[in-house]
Parts: sequence; structure tokens; C-alpha cells
Amino acid sequence: MAPTKTPAYEEARRMLPVQLLPMLDMFIEHYKFAALKHHGKQWSSPKVLAELVLMGWRDAAEPVESPTERAPQ
Repeated sequence: MAPTKTPAYEEARRMLPVQLLPMLDMFIEHYKFAALKHHGKQWSSPKVLAELVLMGWRDAAEPVESPTERAPQ
């Protein structure tokens, strides 16, 4: 499902080359899911996420359902 097409989303899409647009859409959807899970709201900043994609962020791993080891508190 494609993210809601807000002005910020359209501006973020213009920041990226066409081959990275599917990566941005996936990143936005994953981020919104995690934000809803942890904060109760599906808010995301498409421009910030586009910047991270430009910096080299890629979905490189399979999701982990329940981590066996957590970082020390």
C-alpha cells in the first residue's frame, strides 16, 4: 500500500531518483507501523526518511519477530 500522498510526501519523492522510490514507500510504511505500535500514532516524516534513503539506508534483513537478546538497559 502506498503512503498517503501529502505535500511532504510528494516533496520527499522529488528528492530521490526513480529507482529509490519503492524503497522510500516501503520505509515509510514500516516506520508508520512501528510508530503506531510504540506511540499509538502513525506519524512519519517523509522528507527525513527520504534523506536516510539517500544516505544509504536499505532494508537489509528479515524482520525479527521476538528478539532473543536485547541491549543492556
